[in-house]
Amino acid sequence: MPEAPEVERVREVLAARVEGATLEGIRMVGRRLVRRHDPELLATVSGRPIVSMRRIGKFLVFDLGTDALVVHLGMAGRLVVSDASATATHVQLVLDFRRAVITLVDPRTFSEAFVDVLGTDGRPRRLAGLGPDVFGPEEEIAASLERHAARSRRAIKTALLDQRVVAGLGNMYADETLFRVGVHPSTPMNVLGRRLVAIAEAAGDVAREALAAGGTTFADRAYRDPLDRPGAFGARLAVYQRAGSPCPRCATSIVRRVLQGRSAHWCPRCQQGGG
Repeated sequence: MPEAPEVERVREVLAARVEGATLEGIRMVGRRLVRRHDPELLATVSGRPIVSMRRIGKFLVFDLGTDALVVHLGMAGRLVVSDASATATHVQLVLDFRRAVITLVDPRTFSEAFVDVLGTDGRPRRLAGLGPDVFGPEEEIAASLERHAARSRRAIKTALLDQRVVAGLGNMYADETLFRVGVHPSTPMNVLGRRLVAIAEAAGDVAREALAAGGTTFADRAYRDPLDRPGAFGARLAVYQRAGSPCPRCATSIVRRVLQGRSAHWCPRCQQGGG
């Protein structure tokens, strides 16, 4: 699943092409795209200018002023700058602008699009419950972690994946964050104390470094930016999808286990402990 660095890279590319431009037409090809929303709502955005192109957590927000078209890429969705027709393989949505055509391509059909009213904070109402963004001030991320730790014994990896705690992190960058601070992913968050501050700092560092590298693209090429360029951060991953490979710090073999239904990767020597 694209995480905040990949989604931010998508936002950067699209902003240069759609901000200030009028959305001249919208064609919904995949019926599952609006599973929980009225598909006719999407038609209400046609003929309206894009005020700004924003990202909130893993969501892309086409800001229309009073409301917004919101897109979530799901597990393998991609927004592509293209002149591809709506009948091309795996296309779910087509956004027509005068100088660009944006297509949402998703072979797994977990992506989603909806229209939502903007609240007084500028966020779509449905996203109001998201926590501080991983690219935001580290003190806000640390405060959120500490607030949740005060009333929860859940594993720190599980907490990092909760978008109400930190918005934008997923499996990959959560694993990388915990490796950097030497914390086992199953460690109860309420015993970490001031180490939560270090986790907040590492999460922001990992996200910024990944964005600078254009995100992470694996061999399946599931993620590429809207101009079809792959991300280069995969070469710098320390633990994620490196099970059996030597730890870059101590050469111990990286392990992979399923923790509370999600895969986790860590170094058993550098990240000892757990719950």
